[in-house]
Amino acid sequence: MFAETDIRGNPITRAYAESRIRWEPIIEVTQMKGDGETHPLLSTEDEFADYENWDVANLTGSAAKEDWMLQCEYARSALKIGLKLGEEVGVNPYQFGLSGATDTHTGLATSREENYFGKYAKTEPKVGRHNYEVIPGDDPGSGVCLADLVLAAQLRTTGLSVRGSTLSDSPGPA
Repeated sequence: MFAETDIRGNPITRAYAESRIRWEPIIEVTQMKGDGETHPLLSTEDEFADYENWDVANLTGSAAKEDWMLQCEYARSALKIGLKLGEEVGVNPYQFGLSGATDTHTGLATSREENYFGKYAKTEPKVGRHNYEVIPGDDPGSGVCLADLVLAAQLRTTGLSVRGSTLSDSPGPA
């Protein structure tokens, strides 16, 4: 996202940098599913740098994450890269504002736990919404339904866990 080259691997030019800051004046640095401000390997002195980071693989899980990739994926390091590029080409392509949001895709203001209706339109309040498969499984009917997620959250807050079809009051494998 914040490399020192364009998508084709060419060095960033002044024209590219001007276009980038015109069309990308702000980035969403945090949302309900994670944070893109920084990473513990990039901000070793920041105790909050490990908040909800996805650093195992790409989004589909098809490529493992490598440490060298991180500097081009987080806002703080992008600001540093932008300053360097600004010196080189005369315009900082990564001079952006920051925002944080729920990213719920529903249009509903539901960021409080007691007012949370889900992340997607199919999980908005309606009859049967708890039975809709939100994380599809490999086999029909083997995915995770909203009801499963709600139950897991309720059990977690009470200190209980589910093992197969049995309730257990101890964490870890059964």
